[in-house]
Amino acid sequence: MVEVEESGILFGPFSKADFFAIESAVKQKKLSSEGICSVEFVVQKNNALIFLEAKSSIPREPTAFFDEIVKKFEHSLTIFANALLNRNVLHDDLPMGLAHTDCFLQQVKLFLVIKDVPREYLPSMTDKLRSPLKELRKLWEIEYQNIFFLNEAHAIKYGLARA
Repeated sequence: MVEVEESGILFGPFSKADFFAIESAVKQKKLSSEGICSVEFVVQKNNALIFLEAKSSIPREPTAFFDEIVKKFEHSLTIFANALLNRNVLHDDLPMGLAHTDCFLQQVKLFLVIKDVPREYLPSMTDKLRSPLKELRKLWEIEYQNIFFLNEAHAIKYGLARA
């Protein structure tokens, strides 16, 4: 099992075979110096392929913030798919449970988790996240309700984190 701490939240435990620390792999392979960015990790859980980004807070300029998040999801989906097809240097880093194209037959879910966002803001923030992801949803056939903006408490409820 693997756990990872990001932005003050302890995520996991996840099966090592189903967990890919994509952001670490992108940095290790020096892809980030080429302008490539990614979410924290990809995990296969409950018949879903989950792409998760964690942040400690939302800056005062939310438009630029959400643009950055959209870019991370776009790059991560592309990087991951190309790794599965052995078309980039991350192919050999994929764990056994994620090293097959069948993982894309599951639902794809996108999660943005920010530790201390008050519960009452989550629905409006989820809408703000979903709106700029319209094209990405269409390209990857990601269902509208599979894009989530969560705080730490809700990440725990979804089984993505622990207290």
